[in-house]
Amino acid sequence: MGSISNSLSSLVNPVTSSGNNANTGFSSSSSNSTGIFTGTSAYSQDFQNVINRAVAIASLPITLLTNQQAALTNQSNELGSLDTLFNKLQTAVQGIDGAMRGSSFQANYSSPNVASATLGDGAVEGVYSINVTGIGASAATLSANTWNAAPASGGGASPYTLVVGAQEYSFTPADNSAQSVASTINAQYGNLVHATAVNVGSSSAPDYRISLQSTTLGPMNLDLVQIPSGATTTSVLASPSTTWSDTPDAAGSRSMYTLVVGSNTYQFTPTDNTAATVAATINAQFGSMVQAAVVGTPGQNGYGVSLSSKAQGPPPSLDLQKTTAVSYQNVGNPQTTGALAAYSVDGGPTVTSNSRSVTVSNGVTLNLEGTGATDVTVTRSTSALGAALSSFADAYNAVVDELAKQRGQSAGPLQGQSILTILSQALSNISTYNNSSGQIGGLASLGLSFDQSNNGHLDFNALALMATDFSNSAGVSSFLGSASGGGFLKAATDALKGLEDPAAGLLTTAESDLKTQIANIGTQIATKQNQVYRLQTTLTNQMAAADALIASMEQQYSYLSSMFQAQQVANQMYK
Repeated sequence: MGSISNSLSSLVNPVTSSGNNANTGFSSSSSNSTGIFTGTSAYSQDFQNVINRAVAIASLPITLLTNQQAALTNQSNELGSLDTLFNKLQTAVQGIDGAMRGSSFQANYSSPNVASATLGDGAVEGVYSINVTGIGASAATLSANTWNAAPASGGGASPYTLVVGAQEYSFTPADNSAQSVASTINAQYGNLVHATAVNVGSSSAPDYRISLQSTTLGPMNLDLVQIPSGATTTSVLASPSTTWSDTPDAAGSRSMYTLVVGSNTYQFTPTDNTAATVAATINAQFGSMVQAAVVGTPGQNGYGVSLSSKAQGPPPSLDLQKTTAVSYQNVGNPQTTGALAAYSVDGGPTVTSNSRSVTVSNGVTLNLEGTGATDVTVTRSTSALGAALSSFADAYNAVVDELAKQRGQSAGPLQGQSILTILSQALSNISTYNNSSGQIGGLASLGLSFDQSNNGHLDFNALALMATDFSNSAGVSSFLGSASGGGFLKAATDALKGLEDPAAGLLTTAESDLKTQIANIGTQIATKQNQVYRLQTTLTNQMAAADALIASMEQQYSYLSSMFQAQQVANQMYK
């Protein structure tokens, strides 16, 4: 027989044998899906060792990739922790900015019940004097009679026209009740008037009417009208054969006018029917298109309102038409005529306004409440700023401690990474901010000092802040500035935005890059694992075939050896 051991060196090469010897019927080797080789020859363990070694060598890159992935995962987790802490520091800076806004300011008054202050962003400390000579009133009208609007010609709700000033606004409520009409006015034109259905009678004999109140102060033409079915429209433009009637409308009626310019029509309702008022209303509302003028002598033919076009080129046709509508409001005897508010600020000239809100400075609005003079003193709360600076120090120190963990003998996963230097420099830029041109140079004046013995922490001293703020509040405001307007807050906000911006911040980008690398390595590991699995399967099949062949040869050898031994015994017996 040939030496079986001499053929082992060739067993690592692929074979095409099925692993069974059909001619001998002897047993064969086998393998399974787990890559465990089960052999029957004397060399089966050697074959398994060959497979194990090959698989171990092929798995070395997977081990390296797994270690690399674990290291990157640790770095990503640490960046996430730093991201959280820097985000808290950013929130603390926003808290300082909030403490410098209107919510932290307060107002005191030398005389009560004259004005109240609304303080918002941009407010600064100061004293504002105001002398109110009139708080004004909103015009208001009430229906002249019990509300009983005429239904539409086909039944149901009727169309109405709301008159505010000289403007007309048409609407149709769900029904003709006073409540529905008032509700529709508020829903559609609540920025102009407040409408209320008011019972001026008793519960047993209700008398509902509609009250209209202007949303602005001062005199205002308010009416609620309805054009009756079959109402006629007549032209009232001045002509040689007619004369204009300045006669006031009768109670319960209202003259409404339509300006016709070419194919376009424009409705308006003047405060009275005089030619001068109608012409002035046209010029005020439609002066860009036409010029209205009063011509002729009152009471004589030719007296009235004439129109001339301002359009370039051929003039369009012009007309002025009048329609008499039903008026529901007691226009002739309004509830309130309306008056403008009147006041002066810091001894300046008297100002009239259709609003009781007076903006005396950026972020400072005075709301008129009564007549008289008062000084409004606006100050900022030191306690709110102190709480914000204390929170800032805590957030800053938490970041400092976390960065310190990444250095030294037992350093964290970011040891040696360049991002540590960038983050540390950003912290240094914030904490050492200096305003050389201002009265307050640095954070130390606000009670924030470095503690070199405690890893560079910021220590906050509330009493130091109180002393500086009391003696130089304007300097504190100037040094801190705002997130968008300069000073410490602008510098800190910009520095942290460079780190925390959701789209391009350093920490955001670094975390995203690491996650991409981790995912890519995961893909490489999966690919390598599939390759190793295929190698293991191939080697197992090859070794099973080789082992089966050797096992068959071993059995043949045993069989033949037994035959020779039997022959030798027989020969000895017959000598």
